[in-house]
Amino acid sequence: MPSQRSIARKQLAEVYEQFRSTYQPGPATQFCIQGCKLGAFSPYDSGGRIQSLKSACPCCRSFIKALRKNCTERIAVLILEYKPFRCDYCGGSKFDRKFGQTWARCWICRKGKELTATVQFFHRVKTPEDRLFYFVALRSGIDFNAKQFSDTLRKSSNTGIELERKINVNVLYRLKSENRLALAPLVEFMRIFDTRQPLTEFGASRKSRRTSSLPESEERLYSAIKTDPVPIETLIHSLGMPIGNVLAGLSVLELDGLIVCLPGSLVARV
Repeated sequence: MPSQRSIARKQLAEVYEQFRSTYQPGPATQFCIQGCKLGAFSPYDSGGRIQSLKSACPCCRSFIKALRKNCTERIAVLILEYKPFRCDYCGGSKFDRKFGQTWARCWICRKGKELTATVQFFHRVKTPEDRLFYFVALRSGIDFNAKQFSDTLRKSSNTGIELERKINVNVLYRLKSENRLALAPLVEFMRIFDTRQPLTEFGASRKSRRTSSLPESEERLYSAIKTDPVPIETLIHSLGMPIGNVLAGLSVLELDGLIVCLPGSLVARV
């Protein structure tokens, strides 16, 4: 029986194929005549990922630009449906806008306005296809996490994690502004702070791999730190290590995401 993760990955892959067929300007083979530097006659590389504009040939580059223009046009239409155009200077509702652009100009006073200025998730993004696909995936109702999203696009895990973080911040801000956090039960309130592992799918196995590769001094320092905050001075006295070595080791552990530094010269395990 397939697991919930494999089902989510399969559903995401189906949605992504439908997304590509909807927003790509035409069959990829009709655009590329010369072939890209990777040797494939397609704007997509061997893994199905959209090439960067630098590595693509001129024909593939025109395909990618047309794809991003279609995605930008869809984003502009979504924003106008959510929040109709209203000029900030004269209050006019009629505007001029070119296809594939989010910049609109008022008919009356001819002042310009960026449609995405009030929707930060879509504002001034370099890869609108990633943002739009994330939006489409959420609207499809699939229960996916950041790693599954990144694997579907065949991109770095940081891509999905960063988008997930933006969504979480916006949701938290909305809950705070509506005063719904103060009225929520304690169990629901604490779940907000306990979502890192389910969202990124990086569990204890990955942490154990990171700790096993630590040098002896840093591993000794990490073993002395517990989940309860402990003062740095206590670590220096209990371990008998030089202050410089302790501070350097704490910096490495913090960069690896194994500990967190707290106010008052305290440290604790993540």
